Amino acid sequence: MRAARPLARRIFHWFGASILFTVLVVTAGMWLVGRVLPTEWSRDLDRVALHLSHQFAPVWDRPAERDATAQSLARDFDLSIRLLDVNRETLSEVGDVECFIPHRFELPLSRDGVVFGHLAICRDDVHPPGGFVKLVVSLALMGLVLWMASLMIARRITRSLSHVASVAEGIGHGDLSRRTNLSRHRTEEVQILADAIDDMASRLEKQIEDQRELLAAVSHELRTPLGHLRVLIELVRQRRADPAKLERPLDGMESEIAEIDRLVGELLASSKLDFGVVDEKHLAARDVAATALERRGLDTGLLAVEGDPHVVADAALVGRALANLLDNATRHGGGATALRVSEDDGFVVFEIIDAGPGVADADKARIFQPLQKGESDRGSLGLGLALVERIATAHGGRTGVEDAEGGGARFFLALPIAGRAND
Repeated sequence: MRAARPLARRIFHWFGASILFTVLVVTAGMWLVGRVLPTEWSRDLDRVALHLSHQFAPVWDRPAERDATAQSLARDFDLSIRLLDVNRETLSEVGDVECFIPHRFELPLSRDGVVFGHLAICRDDVHPPGGFVKLVVSLALMGLVLWMASLMIARRITRSLSHVASVAEGIGHGDLSRRTNLSRHRTEEVQILADAIDDMASRLEKQIEDQRELLAAVSHELRTPLGHLRVLIELVRQRRADPAKLERPLDGMESEIAEIDRLVGELLASSKLDFGVVDEKHLAARDVAATALERRGLDTGLLAVEGDPHVVADAALVGRALANLLDNATRHGGGATALRVSEDDGFVVFEIIDAGPGVADADKARIFQPLQKGESDRGSLGLGLALVERIATAHGGRTGVEDAEGGGARFFLALPIAGRAND
């Protein structure tokens, strides 16, 4: 594939081609106008030809007087003159004959509208360029100056683009700290591009940093259930001769496997959000909430739904968010006492009420941030609620925690309401 040429060079060449084309068109246009339309110069020549015709007409048929008139004209105006008949045959010459070889200017001589001869005129000295040549040279010089100016313009236009391209290349090679920081030689379009690249780099940098923190945290949390599994497996080996003593180790293994499954599920959900793989479908809020209760082994009698609200969302992600809220209630809130679903100001609100002591005011503002935990949150790195926050944001919703009436905490997930599937 042919290598791409620099934009500045392309602009420079296109400027040059445009200027050359313009010069040619203007020159040709002026030449055509001069040929087709009468000009002041052509009218002056007509008057000169008429004046000379009046001088030569009375003496044209008398060679001696005719030649004397030509000699007087040549002497007065320092010219070489050649007199021609109607067939352009030379009648007589005054001055340098060689002067007529490179150039001559010819005027018709007429009497009563009938041409009776021609007068060819040439200067004896070195001829300066004619008006047409001067015009061509002037246009060429003007075009050259404009073309050189176009080089400066092209470089000025592309300077910021080259800088932005260099920053983008650095980001592509892994240096996410690079930023454009444009201050001079910027235009609105280049500024938009630069801002987009800076924003992309910032988001990538934050995304990768979040992934590193998440992987480090999950790796840390996975060590606990894996360590418990090793101990439980050793107990099973020791007690395999007595089946009655295997129930507790096996129950513990099942619990630890469920914990590992929860962590893997959070990783998968986080990856879907990182890569924007959100499969939104029309969902009945009642079904989503009931499924979340069933998967957590909780009584569906805890569910209370007002009306028949619907959302357009990713079922797996919303289910993961509700599961995390239910797990949070079970682990830190004394268990969920209710899961309510209602409509409020254009949102479908999922509320989980727990029986715990509530959440300290100092924790309410940061409990949904990544890797945060409350005062009563021991043995957890706070990944679950942070994932709930990300899922809510990805769907255009919100989440939060408040004190519940009668004690406990009220965690909620609010998603934009959708019409019925058959609307």
